[in-house]
Order: sequence, then structure tokens, then C-alpha cells
Amino acid sequence: MILQRLTKCVTVWRGAPANTVRSFRRRSGSFLLAFFSRTNDNYIQAMIRRWCVSSLTVVLAALLAGRAQTSPHHSPAKDDYSQEAAVIEEMSTKIAFDNDGNFTREQTSRVRVQTDAGVKQWGLLTIPFQSATQTGEIDYVRVHKTDGSTLTTPPENVQDLDAEITRSAPFYSDLREKHVAVKGLGKGDILEYQAQWHTTKPLIPGQFWFQYTFHHEGVVLDERVEVKVPVERAVKVKGPQATQTVTTEAGSRVYTWTYSKLQSAKEPGSDQKKQTESARGLLSPPDVQISTFQNWEEVGRWYWNLQKDRIEPTPAIRAKAAELTKGMTDDAARLRALYSFVSTQYRYIGIAFGIGRYQPHAADDVLTNNYGDCKDKHTLLASLLQASGITLYPALINSSFKLDNDLPSPSQFDHVIGYLPQGKSTVWLDTTLEVAPFGYLVPRLRDKPALVMSGDKSIQLMTTPADSPFPNTEAFKIDGKLGSDGTLEAKIEDTTRGDSEVILRTVFRQVPQPEWKDLVQRISYGMGFAGTVSDIGASKPETIGAPFHFSYSYNRKDYPDWKSDQRLTVPGMPFNMPPVRDDASYPVWIGPPLEAVSDSKIELPQGYKPQVPSNVDLKYDFAEYHASYSEDRGVLTAKRRLLIKLRQVPVAEFDDYRSFLKNLENDVNRYIYTTSSSASNTPKVTLTTDAPLPGTAILPMRTNWKPMPETPCDRAILRLRSAHSSAR
Repeated sequence: MILQRLTKCVTVWRGAPANTVRSFRRRSGSFLLAFFSRTNDNYIQAMIRRWCVSSLTVVLAALLAGRAQTSPHHSPAKDDYSQEAAVIEEMSTKIAFDNDGNFTREQTSRVRVQTDAGVKQWGLLTIPFQSATQTGEIDYVRVHKTDGSTLTTPPENVQDLDAEITRSAPFYSDLREKHVAVKGLGKGDILEYQAQWHTTKPLIPGQFWFQYTFHHEGVVLDERVEVKVPVERAVKVKGPQATQTVTTEAGSRVYTWTYSKLQSAKEPGSDQKKQTESARGLLSPPDVQISTFQNWEEVGRWYWNLQKDRIEPTPAIRAKAAELTKGMTDDAARLRALYSFVSTQYRYIGIAFGIGRYQPHAADDVLTNNYGDCKDKHTLLASLLQASGITLYPALINSSFKLDNDLPSPSQFDHVIGYLPQGKSTVWLDTTLEVAPFGYLVPRLRDKPALVMSGDKSIQLMTTPADSPFPNTEAFKIDGKLGSDGTLEAKIEDTTRGDSEVILRTVFRQVPQPEWKDLVQRISYGMGFAGTVSDIGASKPETIGAPFHFSYSYNRKDYPDWKSDQRLTVPGMPFNMPPVRDDASYPVWIGPPLEAVSDSKIELPQGYKPQVPSNVDLKYDFAEYHASYSEDRGVLTAKRRLLIKLRQVPVAEFDDYRSFLKNLENDVNRYIYTTSSSASNTPKVTLTTDAPLPGTAILPMRTNWKPMPETPCDRAILRLRSAHSSAR
């Protein structure tokens, strides 16, 4: 129902340098762009607009697969690749680690570019590197033309720039990029390049880790990864066993994997499956992983020692905690007050765990700065709570990928949240959303393993709750009057709790209050209401202790089909749900449990009486839908209720689900015929199962309205669409 939960996308440095020299924004391997859901400018990368159970699936994208190589020309395969934008003929990534954690890395690539799209895709190469601990250099970039000539891009064409994330938050990130525009690249050419990275100091002295994801999009003829580690060093290793080889040479143990993908065709339904996994934060782990950490206790002890001194309360922290909790006599009240303060009053900087640095700033500094990343906001809250006699523990979690239990490594995490045991129950706290209710976790952080540190000797993986701490509810109410000229005047109210609530709070907070009318107008359009809105009222976004409520007046001239046929569809919540594709072979994700209620009351023109439709009751194990209709002195009342009970529909129940969708849509979009005391004949009622798509009864006017200029409202909604993470 409401624009579905959003999130903030975040670029995450995964411990090892980029496994791509191409546009790092498009594809990379060991250097993953992990998009993390957060509500600020970036915690927005897969938003599924689900207002009133409307599903607009926008799921982020984020895995950037590596590219590289050079070598002799690869003989063309029998398969026809002529329609591909580009074919990666050879790729090679070699990385050698020392015992102290330093490494050198070389990446080479040979790519056949076949179309203008391929030229655009490969025409700008980008090498990301962490300037505080690494150097990155491009050795050569050359193009073999179809006429046999070779063009070499000169070194002076290489630019050294701050990465976008560094420009956004220089206090938190040291990520830089080498950019080079490829000279003379055209259709039919072969591009070759080579780059190198060297560490100047290890991220964690004495430890190293590495991740790599093969290029699973398009055609790859030959891709290989070689990782060299000291022969005596114990390492955890995971990769495709079918192609793995292990050799020793000159004091080193060498792991090698190869990969090829000779067809670009995808398995039916795989895109939908990946979208769902991405929205739920359950993407598959990288193909290749190596780590010197031998167990999760080592990882937890490392981070515990990094942050333990930073949460120690200073006099300023103690004074602030005392001020905020003055007069409060119980821990529960103090806990909520301090959570609300850090959550709503401190701006979240959307830098995921691992960008630039792992150690949080001291709580005293964060208190002064008035902003922080996930580590900093957790540190400030933990320090304020400690000053009040309450202990909050750090928990590391991944918002994008499944955790691989067999590979302990800092790179398995991209976010920090809080863990608070309370007797037999526990509370998980995430202040980065800024306007989330107490104890709320976004869907992609639920039912996932988190590394909880209750001290340097009490470290364990624990699973976050599968559900929100309170039920997801949405209540939509419209009370209107239809004039004889077809004009509908109504008052609309919406009250939400849970996932949609957080989305709404975020949008209303990001849009200046003078522009709330524009925001609500667009929300109304998104629901399929083509009329105009006015008299906007809304809860204060920062008041997170109660459901979010907003209301507005609604005017719709020429209500569809009234003038011509004296019939109408009942305006209300659209109740859209995801369809089942014909080629679907995976369960359909319909989202967390939810109760959505739509109450409509429409007064008809004087002398008209509705022909009240039959009630509807649909009940399955995955969902229920109930609708009741009544009439009293020319007022039509419709009460509809949708209950989502299972998060996904099993393949075996697809027929039932299709039937459920059809019957639900037929009811929501059915025409209500009327009789008039002044009419000589009663119109013939024809019930049809060919119902219009949800909302189409009020959509035709939308073909006439012009796009509004971009406003902060637009930008907020676009950022949210870039981000949420539960698929409905």
C-alpha cells in the first residue's frame, strides 16, 4: 500500500580492490557495489511503490561483476555472438597477498565491442581505489581497429577524481577513481587494457580477505581469477569446485578458478527471482571468497575492540543523556527517548559499513557533528544509553546478500545495528532510517543472521526477527458525495503502521511542507485518482510513537461513466498485487503480513439508488479478501479488507493465486449500477468478468494532465523508488 519501503543505496568497499576497471558504477566483482537500504538520499535503491497494495517493483541493482584481461586473440566460438553489444573474450585477475595483509593486484582484459551500445558501455574505464591505503594505476589502454591499426590512449588522458561517494561525504570516504576515456573506440574494435593496485598499508594488519563475482550478464568466453597466498598461511577459501585448481610455487599457494558463459539467454523467470532476492536482501554471495579470519569470534573481537573506546560516555554525553531523560523513572521511557533523539535529530550519512574506514567516530564527536553513518549513529546511541545505565551491543549485518556462514570476514557485512536484550525478549535498533518507529527494521534486515558482540568474549551469530515489532496495517477511508453533474467531492484519510508508514514519513520529511500538496497530488495519481487534492493535513514525520496519518480533500469532475450510464466504480484502495508470470517457476513474493482496509462511503445524487452488489469472501492460506456492500437512503457503503498471510505463494498454489487475483480485481473494479426514481426504465445490469485494470475507472483523465516541473517532491519520490526493499 503505500509507496513501498525504501532504502538507501550505498556503495560498499569490500576489503579488496575493485575487480573491475570499467565503469565502477556498472559492474565490479570483488569490489562490490553493495546497495544498502536506507531512507536518505542513497538508502533508496529498490523501492517498490506499494501504496494501497500497489506494487511498482523497482528493485535495485547492485552487483557489479568484474571485467578484465589481455592475451592472444581468442578464436571465435561456434556460437553466434554477433547480436551482443560486446563480448568479453578474455579476462584475468591476479592478486597476491602478503602475511602482513598487503597485496598487489593485476587485471587485464580483452573485449570485442560490436555495437554503439557496447561503445558506450566500454568507452569510459574507471578504476576505484582507497587513497589512504592503496594506489591504482592504468598500465595501458589500446584499441585494435578493424583496419589492422592500433590506437593507444595516452597516459595524460587519465584523470584522478574523487568517487561520487567521497564527494557526497568526504569525512567518511577516501575512495577515488582513475577515469580514462578510451581513444578511438568504435563498433567492431577490440579493446585491451591493464591496471594494477598496490596497498600502502593493510586495512587490518595481519589479515586479508577477497571477494570476486564472475560476469554473469552477457557473453564471456574466458574469465579467470588467480589468488596467491603465503603457503604457510591458514585461509578460508570458497569458490566453484568444478574449475578450482590449487598449486604451490615459490613459497606461495595459488588458487585458480575459470569461468565462461557462452549464451546470454536467461533462465525463464530468473529476472523476477533476482528482483525478489534483491528486494529481500538475499542475493547470492560472491562466487569466490577468501579470508584469513578463521571464525566469527575473530571478526567480532576485531570490531568490538575498534568501537569499545568510542562509546565511552564523556561529560558532554552524560549531560546530554541526563537532559533528555530528566524526570523519567524507568528504563523503557529513557530508552525510547534516547532512541528517538538519535534517530530523528541526527542526519544519516549513507555510507555503508566498510567505506573508507571501519572504526566509528567517538560518540562525543558525533554528538557535536549532528550527523553520522550507521557506525556513528549506533555509537552515539550506545554511549547515551550507557550513560543512562542501559547497555546496547553492536551487531554487524548484511542488507544485500545472504551471509555465507563458512567464510568469516568483515566483507560479509555492510551495516551496523544495535542489539538490546531485555529479559526473555530482545530489541533490535536501527537509527539510520531517522523516522522509523522504535524497534523497526527494514524488510531486508529481517530474518537474517547478524554478528552480535556482547563483549570481546561473547560473540555469536543471531537471527533478527522475521516480522516487524507491530503488525503492518493500512486503513484508507473516503467519504464523498457525487453530484448529478458527475462531480465527486470527498474527504480522504489514510492511516498506516509499519513498512508503508516509514516510507510516508520519509517522503513527507524530505519534502518541504509548502509542497505537501504537490506530494499528495502525486500520491493520489499513483493510486489511480485523477482528480485534484487540497486541504492537506499530516502527522509530524518525526512523531514516531503512533501510526502515520494524512488527509486531504478530493475533487473529481466528470466521474467516469456517470453522465453517460449512471454507473460508477467505488473509489477506494486499489489492492493491487503482483501477478504470476506465465513462465514463473519460483514462488511469488507478496510481502510481509499485512492487513489493509478500505472504507468507502459515497452519497449518490438525489433520487438515485445503487443496486447493491453481493458480498465477496475469498479465503486462501496465502491471503484473504472480504468485501461487504450496503445502502442507506442513497448512500452506498463499501467495506473491503485484504489480509496477506504468507510472504510468498508456492508454485503449487499458482492456480489458486490467479483465481484469487481475478476475483479480487473483478470486485474492486466492478461497476455499480443505479436506478432513478425519476427514470422510466431501470438500466439493464450486465455483470462481466472482464473488469478494467485496477484504478482505470478513474485513470482516463490522466491522459490529459501535464507533467509538473521537477520539485523536491519529485526528487524525494525518485530517491525512494531507487531504494526500497520488500517486493510486493
